[in-house]
Amino acid sequence: MKKFFNASGPCNAKKHYMVDIDSRIQKIHTLIDNERYFILHAPRQTGKTTCMKYLVDKLNHEQDIKESALVLENFTREQVSDLFHQHTTATGQQFDIKALDHISYKECLISAIARTA
Repeated sequence: MKKFFNASGPCNAKKHYMVDIDSRIQKIHTLIDNERYFILHAPRQTGKTTCMKYLVDKLNHEQDIKESALVLENFTREQVSDLFHQHTTATGQQFDIKALDHISYKECLISAIARTA
């Protein structure tokens, strides 16, 4: 099969033309090694899922990793306000209530990877 440019769904290096991902995931790999959280945020169709799948495959070769994904439904204004309140209680950092007018409450996909015991 000849390679082609993929414009929908995760890419596969054997089937699709791709940029080098190794250099792009090194920072993420370091965060995982240091047991830190990270957010992979980018516009649609820019390779987020491909990047996560590649990272999980790479980490699975090194150690046991569990991958999961879930879709969170739209957050309500009240839910985000509650999150702000929880953060303020825990850290003392105050959020201006006007910030709620600038939050996107749209559905989001959460991809999670974690070491298994």
